[in-house]
Amino acid sequence: MFADKLKELRKKKGVTQAQLADAIYVSRSLIAKFETGASYPNKDTLEKIALYFGISVSGLVETDETVLIAVENKNLTQRIEFWSSVVILAVAFVFAIMVFVPFLRGSCLAVRESGPREKATPTGRRQSCPGCALACRMAANWRRKSIVY
Repeated sequence: MFADKLKELRKKKGVTQAQLADAIYVSRSLIAKFETGASYPNKDTLEKIALYFGISVSGLVETDETVLIAVENKNLTQRIEFWSSVVILAVAFVFAIMVFVPFLRGSCLAVRESGPREKATPTGRRQSCPGCALACRMAANWRRKSIVY
């Protein structure tokens, strides 16, 4: 099993968990988790461990199926997290464009002549959505200047 093999290799080389962790750039608690079987390394960490002890990855994990499956699942999880982050950023970017383009253009959908959210106040002034008040005011001022009474 991977946990036993790692502990055996570490003790044979005469290094502590902290020394091994420093050498492969992980935390000491992660090495402890590897040695107890509570966690399994990802592919990159597995390669670093094998390189540190001077053996092949296959020699380190032998043919322990659970370790290989865990490594593959961890890599898949990392890919899913990466792509979901990319999608979230893309959606946020599109949303930002949708919000700021009317502001930059000085117009607001609610201020258009036939806008559904536009209503007249008793004084005859137009009232627009509060979410984009500055853009609405800018567009309303422009329209007031261009309207012939």
